[in-house]
Amino acid sequence: MIIREQTPGDRGAVEALLRYLFEDVEHLLPDVEKALAQVMAYQIPGSTYAPGFERLGVVAVEDGIVIGFALAERLYPMYAILSYLVIGPEFQDNGAGTQLLNFVVNRMKACRVEYLDLMALPDRESFYAMNGFQGTGGTHMRRCLAS
Repeated sequence: MIIREQTPGDRGAVEALLRYLFEDVEHLLPDVEKALAQVMAYQIPGSTYAPGFERLGVVAVEDGIVIGFALAERLYPMYAILSYLVIGPEFQDNGAGTQLLNFVVNRMKACRVEYLDLMALPDRESFYAMNGFQGTGGTHMRRCLAS
């Protein structure tokens, strides 16, 4: 498996992965199509939304197929949030999610980010806990990246 930064050519595969994710949480998103359109318009590789607000979109590719996607956003010099991490259903439970998460964590460490936060769905909290995240209340989780 190769993990690399997202390119414009990955747009269709990323949209399909996000559709899968959004349909999985449809009870939380009453209008899946609207949410998907907003995210796809918003997440442009390498773009800057506001000063100091940077995005890192990465994909996991196996045999030429995009099987996973993650999007992290650096909000402040030492703080970032993992907005999305999704692996296609047929590729789950083989370590791809962990590898994708580790890639993002290492990139954030290299940028001197000290805290990586996320909002985990209840059924995915154990995955993040196994990867060094701690609950801070509700579904909010944080990993300290500073050594």
